[in-house]
Amino acid sequence: MPNIIKLTGSEFTAPTSLGDANTAFDSTLVKSYHTAAVTVTVVTSANAAIGNTTLEAGSHYIQKAPSDKIYSSAGKFTPVAFTN
Repeated sequence: MPNIIKLTGSEFTAPTSLGDANTAFDSTLVKSYHTAAVTVTVVTSANAAIGNTTLEAGSHYIQKAPSDKIYSSAGKFTPVAFTN
């Protein structure tokens, strides 16, 4: 059975810099949608780098701690959860 996506907040324009990074409403799972390749970065609440990755166009899911912040070079984020 496929995972069912539970919306835990509304889609918003992804912040594009460390200074604007946010917790995506304290979400532990963030859907990232974009029409071209992007780089997504996750940092701690103190702005220490956890990691980054380049994602191809489309929808992808990034898992993080509730206090971790996230930003991207473009696109949109939606806080979500998976249910079955």
